[in-house]
Amino acid sequence: MSFERTVPRRYVHRQSVAEVFLTDCVSLPVPDRFVVAAQWPRLHGFYRTRDGHYDSMLLAETLRQTAIYLGHTRFSVPLPNRFVMQHLEVPAVPGALAVGAAAAEVVVEVTVSEHVYRGGALSAFRVNLRFRLGEQDAGTATGHAVVFPPSAYSRARWGERGPRAIGVPWCSAPVPAARADRCHGREHA
Repeated sequence: MSFERTVPRRYVHRQSVAEVFLTDCVSLPVPDRFVVAAQWPRLHGFYRTRDGHYDSMLLAETLRQTAIYLGHTRFSVPLPNRFVMQHLEVPAVPGALAVGAAAAEVVVEVTVSEHVYRGGALSAFRVNLRFRLGEQDAGTATGHAVVFPPSAYSRARWGERGPRAIGVPWCSAPVPAARADRCHGREHA
């Protein structure tokens, strides 16, 4: 498995390369089985905790990226289609999520099952993941992905009228970082 560069961001529906965690994917000889490589940064603007351990939500985001990546690259889901993740379960092994001296190189065993096809196109499937950091099991994740063509996704999300215009945002004074339970605020920069 390679951890040298990320997969193309379009395959995981991310705007920024910095938000792409997947780095490699290998199909196993058994149908619908894969091994995925991911790299988690030591510090992240959203997924972080204070106790020196990775945020367990990284497992959920890695599951989301894996489902979308496999949908596009292994199951021919067209790039404009959108994915909605349902029924997520992410049991992590907190002791195995310690942040080390370098970015974590995560190996993920993936099984895809419960395929649903409509008109010959994949419209839903289940993914099961098992995460390993080094020699340790770090947790598992299970989710059900539903695939929508762009027009159906827009209707499901916004209704028949489409996205509503957003007015001018009102912003109150910022809350101190410590009060919001964040360890890195502007006053600490």
